[in-house]
Amino acid sequence: MRKMIPSFCLVIALVFSAGLFAQVQRANLPEDFPEIKLNVYDNPEPGYIFITPGGLWGYFMGATPYLAIVDNYGTPVYYQELDVPAFDFKLQENGMISFHGGGYGLLNHIMDSAYNITDSKGVSGYSGTDFHEFRLRDDGSCLLLGWDDRQVDMSTIVPGGQPGATVRGTLLQEKDAAGNVLWEWSSWGHIDILDCDTAHVGLTGAFIDYIHTNAVEEDDDGNILISSRNLHEITKIDKSSGNIIWRLGGSQNEFEYTGQDTLGFSGQHHIRKLENGHYLLFDNGWYHPEVVSSALELQIDEENKIVEVVKRYRSQPDDIMGYIMGSSQRLPGGHTLVGWGSGVPNVTEFKPDGTKALELEFESVSYRAFKFPWKTNIFSSGINTINFGEIYFAASETESVTITNHHHQNIIITGIHNHSGKYYCKDDLPLLIPAGASETLEIEFIPGQIGEYNDIITVYAEWQNQTTVSSFALQLNALGAASEEASVPGHAMNHMRVYPNPATDIICIIKPAIVGELEYHLSNIQGKHLIYGLIPAMADDFQVSTGHLSGGVYILSLIEKNSGRSVYRKIIKR
Repeated sequence: MRKMIPSFCLVIALVFSAGLFAQVQRANLPEDFPEIKLNVYDNPEPGYIFITPGGLWGYFMGATPYLAIVDNYGTPVYYQELDVPAFDFKLQENGMISFHGGGYGLLNHIMDSAYNITDSKGVSGYSGTDFHEFRLRDDGSCLLLGWDDRQVDMSTIVPGGQPGATVRGTLLQEKDAAGNVLWEWSSWGHIDILDCDTAHVGLTGAFIDYIHTNAVEEDDDGNILISSRNLHEITKIDKSSGNIIWRLGGSQNEFEYTGQDTLGFSGQHHIRKLENGHYLLFDNGWYHPEVVSSALELQIDEENKIVEVVKRYRSQPDDIMGYIMGSSQRLPGGHTLVGWGSGVPNVTEFKPDGTKALELEFESVSYRAFKFPWKTNIFSSGINTINFGEIYFAASETESVTITNHHHQNIIITGIHNHSGKYYCKDDLPLLIPAGASETLEIEFIPGQIGEYNDIITVYAEWQNQTTVSSFALQLNALGAASEEASVPGHAMNHMRVYPNPATDIICIIKPAIVGELEYHLSNIQGKHLIYGLIPAMADDFQVSTGHLSGGVYILSLIEKNSGRSVYRKIIKR
């Protein structure tokens, strides 16, 4: 009788090295998908991390751009290769996903939970739609960020200025679900060109991006907050009149800092209002005495124009500098997720005390990083956990999982991934599941050693006849343990594993540690011995070369020398 592990034990107890994790992970990914290293894992909050790895503006320019959703171990549950980089990939409050660009036009694109683009949104009547921010509400209305480019005679403003310079202003537009413009605001007439960081922007060129707004947020009173990098400023706008209510930071700062931390921020991104009444932003930190980036929680007294830094989240002991891009997000459990933009490592989740709960690193940049609860509706398993119980360490156990395709297209199950390497799919893959149909996967647990192997099994799939490099997945908790006390269901020789099958150039033989020295014979179906050898008693796995054999059916005989026990496996050679 198997000893069952309680189904409420859903805390994943992985003790495997990050190096092993990365090695296992690569088996399921395209060669140009960045290797994601797990640097820190210490009770992060649940959820999936939305990133856009790729190369941008001189950083990792050879990196292939992707949309990606990864779990807390960096294992992708969705990825799609893009023609050009995408921005602002996130889950919106109405349950839809959105991103900007990616080769689908310079608009904000809306996707459903099956990763189909269902709509695209942009500003109307102006110079273009800005990639930095897009906010989609439950009722389908949205806040858009755009460009208001105008021709300015800069020679009348600064020495050496060009008479016909194009100066980019900020545009905000609110639209209803039907696309009608409900409200709009332009920085022209409210924010002067000379308010910018003139040393950084340069006002003598043919094109001048004087404000560079990168975030839009609705405050609790219904007014609008924007973050503008080239002003080093957070601005609050009265939505009814369009007038500026206050300006925090930059040359037109109206506030005084109190408390021990009076550094403020510079080159910042991503302002958000928190439930506790504070504000959170990503401080790129251009002009601090120590040139480092951080996430900044601020308490703002609007009436008295006083601001206090409640918390500054820095990557200790080694600081990170994200010179451009970046984001910060307060998670439901109180942790803070920071996307470091151009900084590497790329994603850090901080606990309230400033210690790290999670850190991911990859050789590319991501404009932002967010964590959300997420689940695709393309296919499902009907269960969240597979409980293999406790078994004898040299034995194996198999459980069935029914996979249902809810989509109108056929999908193909391409493989499974797990961190421990103790769970295997017994079915021949790839496996096609027709639209609306279900198929059963046989998952085998082969521990080989004493221990607990609570894990996550990721089941990967893709569309039939997929023309772009993309994949999606569902995840299952796997509970399994191995000991010397659990009953042995048959002799350990019955639990020899041979893979891959069908084979190509090699076959791998995995034997339980209790099995002694083995003879192996590979014969054709006429009984002629073609390959013979010995597998030492101390070997847990062994490889046999089959590259010289022609395609067909073969029989592998495995004989334990000290007992004479034998098992046989049918091998198909491609």
